Amino acid sequence: MQRCEVFLSHSHKDKALFHEFPEHLTPLVDSDLLCTWSDEDIPSAAKREKEIGKAMAQAAVAVLLMSRSLQASSYITI
Repeated sequence: MQRCEVFLSHSHKDKALFHEFPEHLTPLVDSDLLCTWSDEDIPSAAKREKEIGKAMAQAAVAVLLMSRSLQASSYITI
C-alpha cells in the first residue's frame, strides 16, 4: 500500500490543540501508511510560502484545524 502524504494546517494561536491531533495518527505513521507535514517542518532559513506550496502539491490530503483564528488568517481563503 502506498504511503499517504497529509498536509496539516492550523493557526499558530491554536498551537496547543494542534499538537494533540497528530497523536491520533500515530498508528498509521508508525506503520508507514501515512506521513504528515505542517509548517513546523519548515527549516528556519527556508522561504515559507515556497515550502508550503511544495508540501501542498505533494499532499494527497489536507487537514485544517478549523477555528476563528484560522479563518481570520491571511493564508486561508474560504
